[in-house]
Amino acid sequence: MRTLTLFLSVLTFIFCTTTTSISTAAELNEQFPVSQLHDDLKFLVHTIEEVHPNPYAYIGKDMFYRELNVVQSKIDQPMSGIEFYKTVAPLINLLHDGHTAIGLTDSYLASINNKQFPLVIEVRDNQMTTIEVLNENINIPTGSNIVSINGIKTTDILNTLMDYMPGMRDAYKEVYLEEEFYNLLNLVYGMGDDYEITYTYNNFTLTENVEGVSKDIVKAYFDQLLDLDNMHTFKILENNTCYLDINRFRDYASFQLLLEEMFQVIKDNQITNLIIDIRDNPGGTDRLGNLLISYIYDQPFSQVSRIDIKVSEQVNMRYGDIGDIIVKEGSFTYLPDISNRFNGHVCVLTNRRSFSASSMFASTIKDYNLGILIGEETGGLASQFGNIYFSNLPYTDLNYCVSSKFLTRPNGKEIVTGVIPHLELIQSIDDEVNNKDTVIEFAKEFIIEDYDQLYDPQDQGVGKNIKHIEEFSEITYQSLINVAEIYYTSNDNGDCDTLLELISEDNKKNVTEEMLSAFVDSRTEQLSVYGQYKDVTITEIYGIQKDDKIISYTIKGILSYSDRDIPFELQLNEFQKIENEKID
Repeated sequence: MRTLTLFLSVLTFIFCTTTTSISTAAELNEQFPVSQLHDDLKFLVHTIEEVHPNPYAYIGKDMFYRELNVVQSKIDQPMSGIEFYKTVAPLINLLHDGHTAIGLTDSYLASINNKQFPLVIEVRDNQMTTIEVLNENINIPTGSNIVSINGIKTTDILNTLMDYMPGMRDAYKEVYLEEEFYNLLNLVYGMGDDYEITYTYNNFTLTENVEGVSKDIVKAYFDQLLDLDNMHTFKILENNTCYLDINRFRDYASFQLLLEEMFQVIKDNQITNLIIDIRDNPGGTDRLGNLLISYIYDQPFSQVSRIDIKVSEQVNMRYGDIGDIIVKEGSFTYLPDISNRFNGHVCVLTNRRSFSASSMFASTIKDYNLGILIGEETGGLASQFGNIYFSNLPYTDLNYCVSSKFLTRPNGKEIVTGVIPHLELIQSIDDEVNNKDTVIEFAKEFIIEDYDQLYDPQDQGVGKNIKHIEEFSEITYQSLINVAEIYYTSNDNGDCDTLLELISEDNKKNVTEEMLSAFVDSRTEQLSVYGQYKDVTITEIYGIQKDDKIISYTIKGILSYSDRDIPFELQLNEFQKIENEKID
């Protein structure tokens, strides 16, 4: 199973499109003065230190600065933007954060040689294997081990190019390199037009001279793997099993529709087995993971146990003072009104391409004991830096991205690993070449024959002390109704004072009077659309309890206007203060 992470994933950042980019050939070949290059490097390091919650978590600051001094010494003459990228990228990647990197714009890439390497490769354990050829005239068999390219040992090439890959785990950096290889081989080694490839096959060592293929051919190959029209698909397999393939955690609206359809089909056909495939999924947004988990779990959950937030001028200013590290408990998700929730066997397939939101989803499945993971350790860390800040350097206009938060997995452990599957299963090169998916074949049999022997339904994982509650005292229930009425009627008449009184001193850092005024303005505009406000009706109230302490409340209801009724949902995490003030 091979899909593309190159052109869309914000995590695959080396070569990507931005809204601001250098456009003319003269500008692309411009030699930037030494002073501007040093200023860009200084700006980049300063931004990382301002935005990143802990940039030197995986490398000591002293060690990084020693390498920084070496890079600075290399910038002793004017350079093009591409040369500057080649000089600086390995330094930034020493931080080992897959969400913090520097990259080239499309305009820079347009200046690279139009010819590229003509083979599709797999990189594993510092070896390179041919998966497919991009020119039918090439006689190199698939499954061949490539020994050298243009006289340079493949192991040396891989060791050099791996320095350009962000991330912690080598396994992820290798699959990342499989897709970045074509541009990097040209950028770093100047290869493009012709290739002398030495390879081994069936114990023979052979050499073939081949021509490069156009960038359009390479792009077309990866584009067809990308398949943006089918990011989420499902099908019903034999033996009472449904298979859900998620190539990206993107496009919430279409994913929501697909899940509604799929779980209704599952319910109607009394299907008891579900295989969720997040192999080759580089991530996206955790909202999609929350929605899917809600269909297979009937209690509150959170994909993170703790969030460390860095406050900087660039991002997260609403959380506190610049320079602060704000530590927050992960927010919980609970959807009580799902009518076709699944209660059968669940297997989740992972591999080294599973990254970011995919790693979060896999860790939640494992930590809450919601199913069995099969495959490889995820390429993304289970506890990871994320919430990316994007921008461009002032002079060279190179892209960069920086993590602004640290997300701890649900069980609270910060061990620097990916999510470890319950059952490790690695697709062989032979099966890869022959398009034989041994992992899914194993999962189809396992979920029928052996699932109950491995899965312990009595183990509630980290969710054992978390539950939703719907029964409250009369005082509490009435207080919550009053809160909702005050919240919305105060917005109706434009008065922020009552709202500010409902907010604790700690949360006044997060919710300012200016923010509330803006909200009031939007509500006033809403009145002009829906007519005069009349009433608020509460339809549902529930709370989330953790370790015998209520940590949040959710109030759902209907706002009635003269022209239309609209639903609302209000979440409260500071209820104790509200109740103590005895709002009438």
